[in-house]
Formats: sequence, C-alpha cells, structure tokens
Amino acid sequence: MTRIIYFIIVISISLPFVFQITEGRIAKPLKGYFQTTQKPTFSLNDWLNGNWQEQTDNFTKDHFGTREFFIRINNQKNYALYNIVNTQSVIVGNNNCIYEENYIKAYYGKDFIGNEKIKSISTQIKSIDDFLKKNNTHLCIILAPGKGSYYPEFIPLNYQTGIDSTNYEIFKKNFDDMNIPYIDFKAYFLANKLHSKYPLYSLSGVHWSDYGASLVADSLVKYVQSFYTEELPNFSYEIVDVTTHLSETDMDAEASLNLLFSINQQEMAYTKNSFSTEGKRKLKSIVIADSYYWQLFNFGFSSQFFDNGKFWYYYQQVFPDNFEKETLVQDVDAINELKNNDFVFIISTDANLFKFPFGFENLISNSDQDRDINEETINGMIEYIKSDSTWYASICKKAENNNVPVDSMLRIDAIWKLEQDQNTTKNQNELQTIIENIKQDTTWYNNIKQKAIKNNISVDKQLELDAHWLLDSKK
Repeated sequence: MTRIIYFIIVISISLPFVFQITEGRIAKPLKGYFQTTQKPTFSLNDWLNGNWQEQTDNFTKDHFGTREFFIRINNQKNYALYNIVNTQSVIVGNNNCIYEENYIKAYYGKDFIGNEKIKSISTQIKSIDDFLKKNNTHLCIILAPGKGSYYPEFIPLNYQTGIDSTNYEIFKKNFDDMNIPYIDFKAYFLANKLHSKYPLYSLSGVHWSDYGASLVADSLVKYVQSFYTEELPNFSYEIVDVTTHLSETDMDAEASLNLLFSINQQEMAYTKNSFSTEGKRKLKSIVIADSYYWQLFNFGFSSQFFDNGKFWYYYQQVFPDNFEKETLVQDVDAINELKNNDFVFIISTDANLFKFPFGFENLISNSDQDRDINEETINGMIEYIKSDSTWYASICKKAENNNVPVDSMLRIDAIWKLEQDQNTTKNQNELQTIIENIKQDTTWYNNIKQKAIKNNISVDKQLELDAHWLLDSKK
C-alpha cells in the first residue's frame, strides 16, 4: 500500500512537468476567444527591470500543459454544484437547453428596432429588388429560425417576460405588404417541430441542426428550380448516422462552456448530401448571410448547386476568396457583382434581424447611379404610396384641402419621403460609425458600460444614447 501511495504522489508531481516540457495536452483545447500572452523576447534591459520575468511568468501560466484540463474541471464544478456557467451571454435553460442571450431577446422582442425603421429598411430592400429584377436577377429573403423561438418552453423563468412586437413579425408584414420575395423557414421549423422524425435543433447548439440544414437546402433547390424550365442540379440526402456524438455545429453552444463532460445525450441525425450536376445548368449566385449559412456553404450549396457562388458573410467578407486572401465586400463593385448573378439570397436568424440586412440595404442609396432622387425613384415611391390605401387616402384628402391635383400632391409627398429616407440612411450610417469608434476605444467603451450599469439599461442602449448625443452635438 505504501508503494502505491508513493507511486501516486510521484506521478502527481511529475505529470505537470512532463506536460510542460512536451507541451502535451490532457484535455481538448478550450473553445471561444482568449487573449494569450506571446513568448517574450529576452533583452538585458527587460531582465534588469523585471519585465522579462513577469512576461515569462504570464506566458508560462497561459501555456501550461494541464491548463485546459483544470479550467474544465473548475467549470464543471461550478456548473454541477451551482448551475453557473463561465461563458458570457450563454444561458443554460431547463432540460439542459443551451441558448445565447440574443436569441431569447429576439423571441420576447427586447431587441425590437421599431416599426418606422423596419419600414424604411424594407423600402430600401424593395428598391434593390426592383433594380435587380430589371437585370433579370432574383432576390429572396430567407427568414431563419432562432433557438429562443424554437425552444421557448426551456427558457429559464428569470428570463421569461411578456412578448412585445418582434423584428421578425414586423419585417414579415412589410415583406408581405411590399411583395418582397421571402421564404419563412422559422414558420416551417415550428410547424414541423413535433412531426419531424429527427430534431431540427439540438439542445446543445444555436444553429439549425445538420439534418435541418439539409431540409433547407432541399427546399431552396426546389424554389430556385421553379423559376426555370431547364433542369438545374439535383440535390439529395440520406441519413447515414443517428448518434449522441454531435457534430461541431450541433454542439457549438455547449462546447463554448468548456466543461469536462457533456450535459446532453440527445440523439441527432446526420446526412450524406450530394448534388447531381452532369449535364445540368449551374446558375450564378451571391448569398449574404449570417452564420446560419455556413452548413450549406460547407456541403457545397454555393459551389455545386450554383456555379462557384459567393458567400458575403455579414456583408463584410467574401468567401471562398477570403480563405486564401482577405477579401472584403467593400473592395468589390457590389452593384455589378449583383447584376451579373442569377440569384441573390439574404439569410438571417431572428436574433440578427435587429441589424438586418447587415448594410446591404444601403447598396443603391450609396451608389453613384442611384443616390440622387430621379424620375425612376419618384415614380417607384408614387406606386408604393398608391399600394397603401390609408396613405393614399390621406394624400387625396390633403390634395383636396390644398386645392391641388392628387397627382401633384402624390409627387410632392413622394419626393419628401425619398428625401427623408436619404437623411435617415445618412444618420444611421453616421450613428453606426460612432458606435464602432466607441467600441474600438477600450477606455471609452468601458465608460459606456459603467454608465449603463448606473442607468440600469443595456450596454447597447447606452451606446445608442451616447452616439445620438454625439451626432446631435455635431449639428
């Protein structure tokens, strides 16, 4: 017995040093963003003033071989004993359902940007849709579901509130009113939640499941084919595995908790996806989307169904080009790129609709050819006003009161509305620039956080208030 105890003590003491020397790991690398120190470069001056020793100590702590293991043990202990997680904005709900906080906010409408702003953005999208149609390019909005709206029954009690107006319902209403093409996968997922053979969302992830992504791809292929008589590539999928060993996407939220053991044993289905392309026409496409498109992109929706289509991630980075060399949307001729494609999709989960469509709405208003108010944009606004019976009736009344022809009053109001939209867009762009500048200034941003706590409001709301104050003070 004494020898066994001695052996255990020796191994316990030796292991950390062995792992330190070999840079070995006894636990998976941690998930998430971490700032780790770089190995310091020795200099006599740094050694004499103690900087080198301090930097070396910090580097050793960050790169110690068993660091990940002990962090996971600590996280597991906090979760198991106190139901505490150490990942910012990640919430574990009932039935071990894991959310990011923004999905819960979206479900309850706590991120609602307002009717007027949504109507203004929708009007801009409608202008882009009309512009693209003239170039035989189809635009389609994809409303993706969200974790909060899919699993509201597992939201923790302390996060439950009354449901206010949501960005999803108001955007959808405007799309209907303005005849903007869209596919509502949020409604589809909810309608099939209880009937689907396999889960469309995992408890451990915040994106649609890999199986759900295959269903989405199948629907999109059929949607695109409906516009053409000639045959496009076929898409098919088959279930190849049903397992509790989840994919990276189905596990993304739980992985960020950096626990030692999994907290869910949910079975998920996995598919083999394939495209039949021989002798089929491939269309050109651009997809502007948040992270919900990555699964489709990775199994070849852009490269195999379409003709090496582009993925404009958050309307910022261009993929696949960005894998080889940093390629930004701002550096390409977006107008001509879009005109030269057959299809343009814009995809967003409900949790990102507060910033939808990621700057794309300013495409035409920021371009030289459409920035000025001209006869085409005026006539387009007149037709839009006529499509709104309440608005049109108020203009007829105004024309009668001012003793002017209805057509003249229509034109006056159309021009006024276009000018207001231009000013709104300009202010929104300036406001966003100020907010980004604040976030990039650590001291300034920390001050905003302190003010938010003091005023008992969210950081985003305090950011907006301070940005508005700065913008107004410049005028």
